[in-house]
Amino acid sequence: MAELCSLDDIKSYLNKADKDGDELLNLMIPGVSARMIAAMPRFSIAHTVTSEPQHNIGLPEIVIDEPPITASANITTVVDGATTLASANYRLEGDDTIVRLNDSGFVTPWINTELYFTYTSGYDPADLPDDIVLAAMMQVAFEWRLSRHGDDRLGTEGSSPREGDGTTFRDETWVESVADTMRLYGADIPRGRS
Repeated sequence: MAELCSLDDIKSYLNKADKDGDELLNLMIPGVSARMIAAMPRFSIAHTVTSEPQHNIGLPEIVIDEPPITASANITTVVDGATTLASANYRLEGDDTIVRLNDSGFVTPWINTELYFTYTSGYDPADLPDDIVLAAMMQVAFEWRLSRHGDDRLGTEGSSPREGDGTTFRDETWVESVADTMRLYGADIPRGRS
C-alpha cells in the first residue's frame, strides 16, 4: 500500500528530531494512508485499467469507471468498435470524461456502441497532491499526540474517577480539516462527526 507521507514529513511537522517513537510512527503512516485511500472514491494510487468496456448511446462523451485520469497522456488506447483511435481523435475533459473528436478536432459522437479504454488512473506516489500529503501528516500527528497522552493508549483523552473505569476515549475518526480535504476527493464523511 502506498504511503501518503513519510516519516521525515511527520517528524518535520511535529518538530521532532529524536528517534523516540519512530517505530510507532512507522506503523501509523501506512495505517492512516490506507484508511484515507479507502475512504476517498475519487483518489487512487496510479494503476492501469485495461480494456474497460463502455456502452455508447450516441453521445460524444464517455465517463470512465475509475477516475481520476490525471493527464491525457495517461490514456493509452481507445478502441471504437474495431478501430484503435489516434490520440488526436479523443481528449480528456476533467479527470473522468473522454470525448470523441473528428479529424478536424471538433467534438463528435462515438461511432460504435462498444468502446474499450485502457488508461492509467490515479496519482503517481512520487507526485501526490500537496493537500493529500498535508492531510495525511495532520492525521498521523493527531493520532500520535493521542497515543502519547497519559497511559499511552491510542485515543485516550483523559481520566476521571467519576467516569466509571476512569478512562475516556475520543470518538473522532478524522481531524476536521483532514475530513474537509478528503471530501474534495469524494469521501462521504458527515460534518461534525469527523
